[in-house]
Amino acid sequence: MHRPEVYPLFSGWNSTRLWNPIATMGQNIPFSQKVKSVLHASGFRGKLYTGRVFFLHGDFVGNPLQVLLLISLTLLTLALIPAVLTKRRSLALALISLYPAAAWVTFALIVKNQIWLTRLQLPLLFTLPFGFALAFRVLRNHRCFYRFLCTAIGVIAIFSLVQGYVAACNNQSRPLKLRYFWGEFPSREVAYYKNKGGKDADDNLLETAETLQCKRIGLIMGGDSYDYPLTWRAMERGMKTRHVRSDPKSEWPCMLYVLDVSPKCVPGIGDQWLLASRDGKSFYRNPDKTADTSLRICTKLNDALGLGAIKPLHQVAVSDVPAGMLIQSDGIDPQVLLPSITCIHQGKPVLKIVMNSPVSTVLQIFYLTPNEKRYASWHSVQAKVFKGENILFLKIPRQALLNSLRLDPGKMPGRYLLRSVEMLLASKSTS
Repeated sequence: MHRPEVYPLFSGWNSTRLWNPIATMGQNIPFSQKVKSVLHASGFRGKLYTGRVFFLHGDFVGNPLQVLLLISLTLLTLALIPAVLTKRRSLALALISLYPAAAWVTFALIVKNQIWLTRLQLPLLFTLPFGFALAFRVLRNHRCFYRFLCTAIGVIAIFSLVQGYVAACNNQSRPLKLRYFWGEFPSREVAYYKNKGGKDADDNLLETAETLQCKRIGLIMGGDSYDYPLTWRAMERGMKTRHVRSDPKSEWPCMLYVLDVSPKCVPGIGDQWLLASRDGKSFYRNPDKTADTSLRICTKLNDALGLGAIKPLHQVAVSDVPAGMLIQSDGIDPQVLLPSITCIHQGKPVLKIVMNSPVSTVLQIFYLTPNEKRYASWHSVQAKVFKGENILFLKIPRQALLNSLRLDPGKMPGRYLLRSVEMLLASKSTS
């Protein structure tokens, strides 16, 4: 099967491919505009990546000193070959000295130029000591040149080590720290998310999946997305992931995660699949649109009639609006009482709340147990609320359904718009 990262072996031999050994030096040597013009005038049509030579990153770190050394040793070897044409042993050393350049050319004729190339070139640069073979043979009887060569090697080695140390310590995602030498290991999870970001969205997906007892997460991702941090974390929680972009109507997942592509790739948004996150990346299967009994709707309050049964308790005034129930808070402890919920089906209760908040704050749900008559903080669940629209899923004990729930929409004054309240019942059969 043809891979886009490499050239086909028996075809594709054009000017772009033949110039590729030089073009691949651009990630290690910042080509001037004149060099770029010459390459393009010579028929090179590929991309030239020259802007990250000195950019410290775990996946692409330029090696300008080493590549310049490769070029210098190759030119020096070619200049010395005429002096050893009659010496068979020296010619063998000349071939050894040209090995690093030959490896570079062979590599570049197979692997295309791309942004991640420098990490693949590192093994080639490890062959640089072979490039000194002929120079040491010819110059060993010329004391001045020999000493200069030895000194140059020492200086280059020191600079290379310094460059490597600086690059390792300033790596954006995996910086080298002294405590790693004493037994502590860097976090792969933290490193991955520093590279790409997206931890908040992944956290929300996993937390929602765990709340809904969903063990099967379908992934619809773009070409440059990566799923290994998410897949690893899901596996640690006993969940499975599977790419379903080619089969978006698959019945396998109970949740979908959309990343680096348009949510329009999800079939039946708002019908078969309901939004599960404010960032628009997570979706869960609509219980009303599937025969799967792993998730049921117990109570749904999403219109004026249903939300109108909510009663104000403290520091609030409520009013019906077309979008839902407006809760006007004039204090830091607003409270409303939700209507009683009766569920005849079995399962773990999950309260879904869609609400617009004027500020970032904390929402809290209080419930009563059979032996209590007053709401208390030790029998409550809470969730972070952000300014704007929020989609929240909160686990509620089954015994909490015996009495009405108290909703505290936030801890700040303002206008809270309660758009819908649903009680879902999640079953372990989703695994």
